[in-house]
Amino acid sequence: MITRRMITRRWRLPALWLTLCLALAWGLAGCAQANIPGITHVRTAPAQSTQSGGLLVVVRPDCASSSACGSFSSAMAQSVKALAARAQRGLDVSGATATALDNGDIQVNLPGYSDQQLAVSALTTQGAVQIIDTSGTPLAVGTKVAPNQYPVRFTSAQLDPTSIRPTLDQNNQPIVVFEFQGSARTDFATYTRDNQGGYLTITQDNVVIESAQIQSEIDGQGEITGLQSMAAAEALAVEMKSPPLPYPVSLVSAGALGS
Repeated sequence: MITRRMITRRWRLPALWLTLCLALAWGLAGCAQANIPGITHVRTAPAQSTQSGGLLVVVRPDCASSSACGSFSSAMAQSVKALAARAQRGLDVSGATATALDNGDIQVNLPGYSDQQLAVSALTTQGAVQIIDTSGTPLAVGTKVAPNQYPVRFTSAQLDPTSIRPTLDQNNQPIVVFEFQGSARTDFATYTRDNQGGYLTITQDNVVIESAQIQSEIDGQGEITGLQSMAAAEALAVEMKSPPLPYPVSLVSAGALGS
């Protein structure tokens, strides 16, 4: 005999199964929305990168609206190339890009980079670092020298970029250490040996940043001292690792990448 209780149980099983299926489907949908590992959720790619910590810096060549740069397209191409190199080599951002905009500005994307102050300094300072021969005469730090006023003996292009780093000396003062590469290493050793007692004068954008007496031959690591802060040492190290900009630029804006 089939009782009412047995009929009730037969209907309960399918109903319970349907409830479990609906709960599972709802749970999977929730997992996809939450991006739980193991659940694939396809999203439409954003129009602009929003990588955390990235920076976007926009600069403008100061001669963009004049004939000071000669051919505008050539000036822009050179500036874009130099800015990309400064971001990649100087700031060590391998995925950095520089793009010319229609309005004459240049946009530099620095994915994953967060030091805005250093980035702006690196991308707006022209950055020509030179060792000049002042014929044994020291020059005060901050002295402005005219281009070609003194013979240029060495430039930052002759340095080994992997050797350049900001650090602290034995007195806990900020310095930048560097080494020359290739034949410049021997040339620098010879120059310092032959000019002991004279002055090694270093300029950045034709402004003296150090003029120190040569005590002995330097065949290896050199140092730049007298820097005001570790931030100044870090900025100088970036300049020394980077190619100089062909033309001056000014800052338009800086902020988070993707904002």
